[in-house]
Amino acid sequence: MKLASLLVLLISIQHTEASPLFEESSGQPLVVVIKTDLHKIRNERSDYHTSSNNYLDGSFQLGATMFDIKLQTRGHNRLARCQFPPLRVHFDKSEIKNSLLKHNHNLKVVTHCEEEELDHLFREYLVYKLYNSITPYSFQVRLLRIQYFDIDQEQDAIETYAFLIESTNSVEKRLNLDELESDQDFNMKTYAGISEDWINISQLKLQDAFQHLIRNNDWVIFYTQPTSTLSSANIKFFHNEREGFPFPYDFDLAGIVTWNTEDYQYRYGNEDLCENVEMIEALTRIMNHKDGYFQLLEQDSLLGEAYKRDLASYLDKIESVDSFCSEIN
Repeated sequence: MKLASLLVLLISIQHTEASPLFEESSGQPLVVVIKTDLHKIRNERSDYHTSSNNYLDGSFQLGATMFDIKLQTRGHNRLARCQFPPLRVHFDKSEIKNSLLKHNHNLKVVTHCEEEELDHLFREYLVYKLYNSITPYSFQVRLLRIQYFDIDQEQDAIETYAFLIESTNSVEKRLNLDELESDQDFNMKTYAGISEDWINISQLKLQDAFQHLIRNNDWVIFYTQPTSTLSSANIKFFHNEREGFPFPYDFDLAGIVTWNTEDYQYRYGNEDLCENVEMIEALTRIMNHKDGYFQLLEQDSLLGEAYKRDLASYLDKIESVDSFCSEIN
């Protein structure tokens, strides 16, 4: 009962404190225009990466309102392989405080990468929405219909789709949590002085089970003794005064995104997947949301019909904890 009451409270907080940017429930993409130096974004991407102190000036138009922005490229795998790299948009806090962008002065933009992979963007967006439907301890997302204009008018304009990922500041406001500060080496985050039982076990197992549901190998959590060091990749941690909660992100290499559900290496906890009590509870919770998954699929007008049928068939096979364990082994 205590866990159920806590979840009800947190979901209530989500609805009252959430940024208006992510409260839209119609499913319609937000129409925005970004104007900046497209040549530098494409061809000098490493010079303007978030690991540097270099920024590109630009503007971000939302409806009739124009905001001045600073842009950086981001990521690692996608930065190297994508024709159009992922972006981070920095807004002036004072300019957005009374706007739809409230609490989100620093936003990740998941871009179209390659034109022929646009369907992968819609699939990754769906993964975020699936996890949102299970737990409020997740990054919210908002789909964009976006136009990029070159500031010097030397590059052709681009009209495509993208999506925004909720900022850490918005998560903090929404759930009354603080982001855990970390050292970072490439894409591995390291947190020092963390007790092994500090992570909320129910939420940890839920994220583990979800990663297995989507057949994602691109994540890491491990704990090192006696240094009390927690390490993770593609997972951020937020915390209150008592415990920490994992927030997974970057699902572009998940099997249900690339549609490679057969070649899957079950990396974590394989030996006790169907025996660990907390994992069984997490798997059961995931099973209890199946109707919501099918509803999200039904409502999505951008995913291909063949993909929707294949994903529905994959999800339909998972009828119980035992069938879940059988399916991903």
